[in-house]
Amino acid sequence: MANGFKIGKIFGIEVSIHWTLALLFFISLIPISYGNYLLFLIIILLFICVFLHELAHSFTAIKNNIPVKEITLNIIGGASIIDITKVKPETEFRIALVGPIASIFIGCIFGLLSVLYTSGGTLAYILQIMFEINVLLGIFNIIPAFPMDGGRVLKSYLQKKRTEFNATMLTAKISTVVIGLFLFFSFIYTLVINGSILYKEFEFFILLFIAVFLYGGSEAEKESAIIKNECKSLSAFDIMGNDFSIISPTMSSSQIYKYALSKRQDILLLKDKDMFNYVDPFKAKNYASKTARDISSRAITVNYKETAFNTLSKLQSNGVNLAVVVKNNKVIGVITTQRIQSFIYLHMLANKSRKRI
Repeated sequence: MANGFKIGKIFGIEVSIHWTLALLFFISLIPISYGNYLLFLIIILLFICVFLHELAHSFTAIKNNIPVKEITLNIIGGASIIDITKVKPETEFRIALVGPIASIFIGCIFGLLSVLYTSGGTLAYILQIMFEINVLLGIFNIIPAFPMDGGRVLKSYLQKKRTEFNATMLTAKISTVVIGLFLFFSFIYTLVINGSILYKEFEFFILLFIAVFLYGGSEAEKESAIIKNECKSLSAFDIMGNDFSIISPTMSSSQIYKYALSKRQDILLLKDKDMFNYVDPFKAKNYASKTARDISSRAITVNYKETAFNTLSKLQSNGVNLAVVVKNNKVIGVITTQRIQSFIYLHMLANKSRKRI
């Protein structure tokens, strides 16, 4: 993943740490050299709590028969990478809401433990801090703004009386207002808090970073909605290419390269059990004594009627670069990520030209 580091799997779901949380881990290690483990322990507990927050999202999705590809943990929560083409508004509402509820529930557990533990000291301080962090994390994530859980809750609620596009665009407008208010009150907060000018500047920088993060996420949601709306008439059949061949999984790497040159094709498919894979023939020559199955990469299968946007979403959510287009269980074409992005861009340019005319 470009913005994170994979750390393992749980229940078949890949787990990654976003660079922001990885940086926080690194910063927390600095005081250890001076014998102070407090910050490190708090960061470890924060990591676990954020992970539980995202697991709540993922388990709710899985319970609703929605596959979860990956969980990415970041400094203000995280993200569960799911196939958004299968999510209904009422399901999205439940998936989004369960995360903040989980964080507040975890915070209440820490709060109860801090009340029961009356001996004071470091442990009492950690319990109190984790109570505050989790409750604030839950409240922050329920803010009605993209890309927070609250933005998705608001969008799914608005979809009761609006189309998905109109609900998304309205949520994006509300998000801009909310982020503006967040910046305004952040500025007021840094003016009234006690501390040096340097400390106040640091506090405002952190809050500004969060605001920029929120705005970027909101704009991404808005752009995605516009693309989906303008390309709803563009199907997988419209953009697929038919320049491919199906080869045997046992074909050797040397045979693959020679076959591709003779056929003048750079997309070679093979069926392995019930799934389609593909082979890059130009990489095949670098693998001696390997078969097509050994050097193949996974592809996804889409129906020829699937929209271009949904096809792109499936490619991205599954982390693959090629889709096999089928009609009546027969392969009729292929689509690469680059091809679909180019076609969507050209389609939107054509739409703009027609609107000007």
